[in-house]
Amino acid sequence: MTAALAALSLAALAAAGPAPAAGEARPVLVLERTVTVYGLPPEPQKPAAPAPAGGEKPAAGEAKAEPAEPAKPAIGRVSEKSYRIRVAADRLRETCLDDGRVTVVRCDLGKLWVMDPAGKTFQEASFQEIDRQAEEARQRLVRRLPLIEDRALQARLRRLLGADAKPAQLVLEEGSEVRKVAGEDCRPLVARLDGEELFRGWLSARAVPLADRRWLMLAGCFPREIAEKLAAVRGLLMEATFPMPDGGRLELATRSVGEARPEPGEFDDPRELGYKDEAGRRASEPAKSDKSDRSEKPRPPAGSAKQP
Repeated sequence: MTAALAALSLAALAAAGPAPAAGEARPVLVLERTVTVYGLPPEPQKPAAPAPAGGEKPAAGEAKAEPAEPAKPAIGRVSEKSYRIRVAADRLRETCLDDGRVTVVRCDLGKLWVMDPAGKTFQEASFQEIDRQAEEARQRLVRRLPLIEDRALQARLRRLLGADAKPAQLVLEEGSEVRKVAGEDCRPLVARLDGEELFRGWLSARAVPLADRRWLMLAGCFPREIAEKLAAVRGLLMEATFPMPDGGRLELATRSVGEARPEPGEFDDPRELGYKDEAGRRASEPAKSDKSDRSEKPRPPAGSAKQP
């Protein structure tokens, strides 16, 4: 699972709160958020070293110049995106305000849809499929752990990937300080996994509709025991920083929070909204062929005489 999806999972830390009265529609929680990723810049391509002109060799006794030690790249901002998130009792809709793409999660159906409103297409994945792909990726990473020379980093990744025989222990540290974030009174919260910081942030007392442990466990983001502890936290994560193994970090910041009435169709199956399945569209496209259309009249070869 990507760090952004992990942050989105943690955004749902809360109890569901009191059930609405019969026939009463519960308001949708609406969040405006920014997710910023800091990390190492991409490595520039190294130009080929020029060959000595005319095959010249250094003069006798001349010291060979040693290559300068490259400066260690500094951590910088890699990306930043803004989102509008609408959360209901067992479903969530996230709209990226930068590219317009929409992600809808339906915990009651065990499905996730990623929609492209511009092209009216969508992709669908079941929770089981996401979990399977994530487990395969986790196993590949575990097999590559011995290749990591940094023993401390290797040990940390082993704990995070659940490759140790001993299960990781999650400790939640809540502070008493109060700070305003987007108009909400918040208290500090630090989560540590086997003593190492998993994230730190500011938690408001606002109840969140979505408190499905299955969502927190999606794609193996958190093991069952840890997901249950996180799901038991009361409140809404308004700000958070997630350290990355490479020294970078992911920052989540809430700009606004409020409630609104549900909008018709906002959590519906995209097929019901006229969207086309991207997988089905690709399958229905005719295969490209290098052969010319047989219905086209063949042309006579160059230089041949025309027939009457």
